[in-house]
Parts: sequence; C-alpha cells; structure tokens
Amino acid sequence: MLTPSFSKSDRDDLLARRANAIARYRACVMGDDRAGATRATQDAEAALAEYLDRLPVITMSACPFTGKPLMRSFDPFGLDGPWWQPGAPRFAPTPPFTFCVLRGAVHLQGKKVVGPALEAAIGPEVPYVIPRLLGLGNTTAVIGELAMVPGYKVYTIAYFADPKPPAKDLTADWPDTSYTYKTLFGEGGTVIPVDPWDFDLRPWITKGKVRWCVPGSGNEKVAPPAPRSITGAGECPYLDLKGRREYLVVRGDSTWDRGLPNGDPITPADLLD
Repeated sequence: MLTPSFSKSDRDDLLARRANAIARYRACVMGDDRAGATRATQDAEAALAEYLDRLPVITMSACPFTGKPLMRSFDPFGLDGPWWQPGAPRFAPTPPFTFCVLRGAVHLQGKKVVGPALEAAIGPEVPYVIPRLLGLGNTTAVIGELAMVPGYKVYTIAYFADPKPPAKDLTADWPDTSYTYKTLFGEGGTVIPVDPWDFDLRPWITKGKVRWCVPGSGNEKVAPPAPRSITGAGECPYLDLKGRREYLVVRGDSTWDRGLPNGDPITPADLLD
C-alpha cells in the first residue's frame, strides 16, 4: 500500500538533495565558510525531514488478541534510505496496547544490493523468533510479509502480549541495533541485544506462540491457530523457507554476515570490529 503522492522518483530526488547538501557542507567546512555550512546543514535536514514525513505508512502486522493493526512508516523503495539506519525516527500511529516489539528479515531474492553509505542491519533472509521473548507470559509472534520495489521480500515479526512484559525485558525494534528503555519508575538504560534467534518455527507454531497474517490480507488479518500436527507450507507459508540464516548487513553494493547473536555480551572491542 504505497502513498500515491510519494513515488520512488520523489524519494530518490530527496535523497539526492540531501547527499548534495552534505557534500556542500563538507566543502564549506574545508573552506572555513561557516555561513555556507549552516545553509547546507539546514538543506540536508529539510530534505531528510520531508523524506521521513512523506514515507508511506503501512500495516506491518495485526494483533492476535485484539485484531488491531500495527502500522508504521516504511521505505519500500530501497535499502539506501535513511529509514534503514539504526536510530532513525520512524513514524508510527498509536499501536495496539498489546504490542511489544517489531523484528524483521529481508530476503534479497538474488537481486542487486544497493545499500546506504553507512551500514544497515537488515536481518536474515527468512523469518525467525527470539525464544526469550516468547517465554515471557503469553507473548505471541505474528509473521507478516511486505514487498519492496527492488524485488526484495520483507518478513515482519511482531510480538504481542496481554499483559505486556516490563519494558526492560524487551529488545530492539528492527532495523535498530540497540534498545533504549524507560520503566514506569523513570529508570532507564540502553542495551545491545544478544538474544539467540531460532529459525525452526514449527515447535513454536504447534505451541501457539507463532501465528501469521493471512497471505493477501495486507497484514490486516491474523490466521487462526495452526493444528498441533502441522507438517508443512500448506498449513503455514513460512515453514522451511530457503534463504540465508545470517545477520545480514548492507552498505553500498556489499553484503556481509555480522554474526548471529548467541547470548554472549557485546564488549567495547566488538564495536570496533
């Protein structure tokens, strides 16, 4: 569901304006042109703000408890947009009260990769779950699907629970790589998630911990719970998909494996790799 008033051409023009402004800023700094650097900064910020404001807002998933949609802005035009950068502001209407966190995966479908100038952590090519999250009360993961203009396929994995677990027990939203939280008592912290992933969905489906959006519903309808004897894709379209089970990172025309999280804490030395 793309916003008709915002085309790929519009988006690419804004990104080109921003890149040009950043280049002008650097030239002004080198030339000690403070006024020019200020104007270039304002132009870059204006282009970024317009880009973020005009991105389509789409249905990423639906709550299995209430049926309410989970909506969020999204850049379907390519991986090179600022939306994909860690920490980017992503507009989201008020989510269902049961919503916990959104994770995701991007299957590149063998297509050419065009990533941002900085790294974007897009996840694996197939859906997965985080067992620790599914162990929190009645938390349920719902898998959805989105198409991207370059031919990539996105899998959203949204977690819902009623009641919701404490904020400190959740994890980073996709495609962010860290998670900042604040408790009801005003205490907070920042975490780099290291929870292991599980690509074997079948046991979680039979336990009722993994559901999925009905194909063709635009992620607006959750399929009923699967039978405990589920066997294959005829009953769940996301079982045994082919694709890279790696934590993929893209930059420019390069793609590499960041390494799957295994529970080991991230150290300062790891961040310098």
